[in-house]
Amino acid sequence: MSGRTIAIIPARGGSKRLPRKNIQPIAGKPMLAWPLDAAMSLPEIGAGNVFVSTEDHEVAEVARIFGAEIIERPAELAGDQIWTEPVIRHAVELVEASSSPVDWVIWMNASVPEIQSADILRCLRLCQQSALREVLTVDRAGRSMSAARVLSRDAVSQRALSVNFAVVQLDYIDIHTQHDLEAAEARIRSRST
Repeated sequence: MSGRTIAIIPARGGSKRLPRKNIQPIAGKPMLAWPLDAAMSLPEIGAGNVFVSTEDHEVAEVARIFGAEIIERPAELAGDQIWTEPVIRHAVELVEASSSPVDWVIWMNASVPEIQSADILRCLRLCQQSALREVLTVDRAGRSMSAARVLSRDAVSQRALSVNFAVVQLDYIDIHTQHDLEAAEARIRSRST
């Protein structure tokens, strides 16, 4: 089962706990660049199919520098009380309106810079080969982190979690605080030595 696969990274500019979180430097590049690089390295996604949804000009510029296509997020989807699902739906609808239909969506968080392309591919293949509607990633405590959440096109349109899904546990830090940032950076640096 194949078809067009896109990656979408929602990246607001207005993080409260860690200001400008998505473009904070971590191990030599902006946080957002790490998941962008992981997604872009996969032939299953392909050039021109990695998008960043943002309302922030600086975040958009960083994303462009690292090769992403930009989806301008409207103000009504940019507040800190907005769920991410409508942001993903908005992005997919805009992508399809300007190009071909989408079969698979990989929703990634900029706040998980440790994500590896092999983990993204594992989630995508699990979803496709098992005829699932969704694959969610969770941390070691079982909390959802959306390091790589794979959705079939049908799952993007639904308003609730699918009953036909699987969970993949990953050992990554979802960054929300300065402490998280420092811990993730130490782990990234230790892997590269």
